[in-house]
Amino acid sequence: MLFSAQTTDKILINAQFPLQQFRTLAKGFQDSQVLIRQAFRGGFSSDLFTQLGLTATVSLAGDETVYWDAKVERISSNLDPTARTLGVVVSVDRPYEQIQPGIKPPLMEGMYTEVKLQGKAREFYPVPRDALHEGELFLCDADDRLQRRTVEPLQLQGNLALFEKGLSAGEKLIVSDLFPAIPGMQLRPVADPEKQRLVKTWAEAQ
Repeated sequence: MLFSAQTTDKILINAQFPLQQFRTLAKGFQDSQVLIRQAFRGGFSSDLFTQLGLTATVSLAGDETVYWDAKVERISSNLDPTARTLGVVVSVDRPYEQIQPGIKPPLMEGMYTEVKLQGKAREFYPVPRDALHEGELFLCDADDRLQRRTVEPLQLQGNLALFEKGLSAGEKLIVSDLFPAIPGMQLRPVADPEKQRLVKTWAEAQ
């Protein structure tokens, strides 16, 4: 080989994502069935993924302050049978035009990067994960009595469980352990500022 060359107008990155995580993200496409059917007939494109609300960000591994906005170009048709991951190819346009000497280097082939995918915004009820008791939530009704409700979280994310249905705004959720937990028993609810901060901090980060 005499030399190697790299284009300066676009760089492609093949990122691997756990299949289960991508399935959770893809649930946000359910309201766009017409677009998906058109894509299977005419071929997927970066414009289609943009219409589906799927975006990406590329950052240097270990330093999220250095990042580039990216587009999803295509999704691999093959699944890695060993790692159970799905390949998602993203692109960054004109990576050499965003250089800041000493702060932001050019994005070049061979760099270790982290790719984050973000789907269309959706509404969730974020609940502290330890408030979930084997598929049930304990709630305090209008008369301050215990109500047990069977629910299924859509997604577990760190210390939180995300629910899309099964809860209503304004309901009082019990985040402490109760034993015995008898439906209808009288309660004396007390606010938990630490759990409230946990949910508020997560929501602001989104």
